Amino acid sequence: MTVVEENTARPTPLQAAEYKNPYKVMVVDDAVVIRGIISRILEQDPKVEVVATAANGEMAIKNLQQKDIEVIVLDIEMPVMDGLTAIPKLLEIKPDVQIIMASTLTLRNAEISMEALEKGAKDYLPKPSSSSELASAESFRLELIHKVKALGASNRLSHAQELPRRARERGAGAPEVAREDDTTFIRPAVEPSGTAKAVNREG
Repeated sequence: MTVVEENTARPTPLQAAEYKNPYKVMVVDDAVVIRGIISRILEQDPKVEVVATAANGEMAIKNLQQKDIEVIVLDIEMPVMDGLTAIPKLLEIKPDVQIIMASTLTLRNAEISMEALEKGAKDYLPKPSSSSELASAESFRLELIHKVKALGASNRLSHAQELPRRARERGAGAPEVAREDDTTFIRPAVEPSGTAKAVNREG
């Protein structure tokens, strides 16, 4: 008799967080069909949520100002504002946003890909040249989802590691001060009596 063992391994804290709070992505491409295909590819994974799309860099900037976005899939050649021009402007708004260049140009032109990385993009992905090829390209689908989740996870990990450092810096700073009406309560690090000293402020 064959015994099939059920996988009872619990998800890691990061995996659990991914399902509860999917990585928030914006897709930027001037072709509406391409935007739709890339969005559908990403949303096949429950750990990814496309929260915004844009047809050019200018629209992407407006979306980033209004929405919580962690990863941007960005085309290079677009009207109004192209991807290369948009990269520093996007990073100025949100320095920790993760940008993946996805364009047919990245397949043909290494110089443009390197320029995108120099401007602050984190990765690039060659995009099939037609919508039919894009929809059927399994390797593109797998690599796109992998890169989005990897960069999203790396960004969240950096934030998680930053929190203890900030907490230590706050703890090493000035005593906690809380104001209530015209009274300032100063709470020293050590207070033998367990009470706070009150200093009345005038004016």
